[in-house]
Formats: sequence, structure tokens, C-alpha cells
Amino acid sequence: TLFPYTTLFRSAQRLPDDYKEKIVQFHRFIIDLCKKHGYPLHLIANMDETPLTFDMPPNRTINNTGEKTIKICTTGNEKNRVTVVLACCGDGLKLKPMVIFKRKTIPKINNKHGVVVSAQEKGWMDSEQMRVWIEKAWRSQLGGLGRGRSLLVLDSFEAHVTDTVKASFKRENTELAVIPGRLTSLLQPLDVSLNKLFKDGVRKKWMQWMADGIHKFTTSGRQKKPSEELICSWISQAWNDIPAEMITASFLKCGITNNLDGTQDDLVYDSAKDTDGLDDSFIENLFASDSESDFEGFIV
Repeated sequence: TLFPYTTLFRSAQRLPDDYKEKIVQFHRFIIDLCKKHGYPLHLIANMDETPLTFDMPPNRTINNTGEKTIKICTTGNEKNRVTVVLACCGDGLKLKPMVIFKRKTIPKINNKHGVVVSAQEKGWMDSEQMRVWIEKAWRSQLGGLGRGRSLLVLDSFEAHVTDTVKASFKRENTELAVIPGRLTSLLQPLDVSLNKLFKDGVRKKWMQWMADGIHKFTTSGRQKKPSEELICSWISQAWNDIPAEMITASFLKCGITNNLDGTQDDLVYDSAKDTDGLDDSFIENLFASDSESDFEGFIV
């Protein structure tokens, strides 16, 4: 089941006042680029970062009614986190995930999981980590992502659009479509359908690891957190488990890879039919323009 847009539209305080206009302009911008360059689906991509902690207890528990205290077993590393960089393409192709560990040096692990491993003092994405991602995930992706003319959709996070990063993407023959602020929950495929599914998959593996009981302990008897290599294996498995069909559907849901002849217009905001959603005239307007968009800010 894809993300229900109507629930988002009802939460109007989370969207900018002119969100409808911005959505129309963004989609027209995407359509103009696709008409001009005719990107194949495997060269239209979306990239996003999502945080993970070393402890991932479930959000819900099953307990007896009236219990005042609920014990949840963890290793005490709920605030020790990594940043995972995910990217996928309009045809369902998944790029290598990248893990940014919170440390000064890259951990020395036997990385056999197809994960790009990096490190940053705060565990955050910055211009240097973007350079690593472009070189080791974007450029090296099979199918020539780095050389064929491509389109990358991403949010307006500062590290994505520095002059250095923009120059790097230009060398890779990649156009950028930057999602307007506060609209990623409507226009970013990874946000709409995939990030939560990925994190739920990693959490299931953490819970199984906790249940198996094969753990290492400190001299004081405290259970150690999962190793960096184990985290990488969970990330790889959870990412690989996401069906390609869900990825392609999420791109269509966000209006990024839809056919230019209008035959897939009904897949954009297909659950926004009630009074709080978007009406048919709005959907029609998205695909009605043949002119170059004069909106600034989507490509950088």
C-alpha cells in the first residue's frame, strides 16, 4: 500500500501555504526536462538520507493491561546513530547504500555486503560525504549513470547544493531537480513509500539479533552494540528486500516518471479524490504545459 496523500493534505500545517502551486511548478519542471532529454527510466533517480541508531526497539509492545512499567531490552545505544544514504531509479534499480559512521576514521571491516562505508565526526552528510557518494555509488553504478545524461531528484538539504557538489554533478552529466522545502513527503519517492519500509526491515533484523542472544559483553557486564559490519549487513539485506515494483510505483506516485502522453496521470495523487485533496483540474494542469518552465530553484 502506497502512502495515503489525503492524510498529508489534511495536515495543512505541515505544508507551505502555496504548496499546490509549488507542486505544479515542480512537475512542469520535471516534464520539461524529460521532454527535452528523453531520459530512460534507469537514468532518473532519487537520493535521500535517513538516520539509523545502533539500538532499534519496536515502537509498540504487548503487555498486560494496567502495567505501569514496561521493560525494553536494549544495549544502551539508542543515541548512537549512523546516516544511511539510499538512492533508486525509476525502473526499480537500487544503487549501493552508503553508511556514514559517527567517527573520525572509516571502520576497518570485511565489507562484503555491497555497502559504501564512510565516516564523519558527527555522522552527518556534508560536501565531502557527497563527493564520496557521487564517486562510489552514483558514478560506479552499472548502466553508466555517471556518463549518460541523467536526472537526480533530491531535497534542498544544504550539503546537496554546495558549489562543489553542483560542479561534481555537472561533470557527471547529471541535472538536479531540487524538491521545494517542506514538500518531500509529497514529491520524494524515498520519503513517500520506501524509507519507512527500509527502516522497518533493519529493525526486524535488530530484534532477531537481540532475541538470538548470541552477544558480546563488556567487562562490567554490559551488552555490546552490534558491530559495524553487522549493521552494514542489515542495511544491505533490508535495502535488497524492497521490491522493484514498489520503487517504480513510488516514482509514479510522485509524478516523476509518468508517461508524457498522459496515460499514467491517474497514478499521481490517486488517493487525493476527496474534498481535502486535489481535484481533477489540478491533476490535468500538471501535464498541460508545453512551454519551458520559468520557475527558478529546481535545478542548480
